[in-house]
Amino acid sequence: MDSHNTNYISLKLISKLFAQTEGRDKIMKIVQYLAKLRILFHVKQESKLKILVSNLSQTRKILRLVHFVEPLKEFKQILQKDTGYKNTEDRIQLVNALVSILNDISDDIVCLGKMSLIKDKIILRKAERFSALAWFLCIHIDLFENMKSLSRSYQDLQNSEDESVKGKEIAKLKMQLISFTKLLFDFGFCLYDVFHIERFMIGQVSCGLGAGILSTYKLILKSL
Repeated sequence: MDSHNTNYISLKLISKLFAQTEGRDKIMKIVQYLAKLRILFHVKQESKLKILVSNLSQTRKILRLVHFVEPLKEFKQILQKDTGYKNTEDRIQLVNALVSILNDISDDIVCLGKMSLIKDKIILRKAERFSALAWFLCIHIDLFENMKSLSRSYQDLQNSEDESVKGKEIAKLKMQLISFTKLLFDFGFCLYDVFHIERFMIGQVSCGLGAGILSTYKLILKSL
C-alpha cells in the first residue's frame, strides 16, 4: 500500500472517530490524561495544563449527558425477551443495566452541578459518591461477563477445525482480551475514587490513560 492510500485511510479513520460522540470522548480522554501525567511531573506550563484538564473533563461530561438512555434500552430489551429474565445471565445483565442507568443519572447530576444548575452541595457530594460505587459494581459485573465470554470463545476456538471460523474466533478473542484489559484499567482507576486514595496518583492517571487508549483502539478496529 503506497503512502497516498495510507494517508487517505488514516484521514478517513480520524474523520470517522470524530464523527462519533464516543470517538470524540475517547480522544479527549487520552489528551486529558496525558496532560494530567505531565502535571504530575511539575512541568512549567502546569497552570495552563490544569485549565485544559478541567475543560476537557467538563466537555466529556457534557457529551455524555442523558447517556442513561442507552442502558435503559438494554433494560427494556431484557424485560421484553420471550424467556423473560428467568436465567442467571439475563438477571445479571438486568442488574448491570439498572446500575448503569443509576450511574449515568448520578453522573448527569454531577455535571449539572459543575455547570451551576444544581447548587445543593450535599446532593452533589452524594451523587458523586454514588456514581463511583455504581461504576465500581458495573466494572465487577462486566469483568465477570467478559471472563465467561473469553472462556466460551477459547473453547470454540479449540473445538473449531475450519480455518475461516478459526480466523473469526481469533478476532473475537482479541477484542474480548482488549475489553478485559480495559476493564482492569477501569477497576484500578475506580479503586482510587471508591476508597479515597490520595497517594501515588500516577497509578490512577496511568489507568485512565490506559483505558482511554484501549477504548480508542477498539473503536478503530470496529471502524476498519
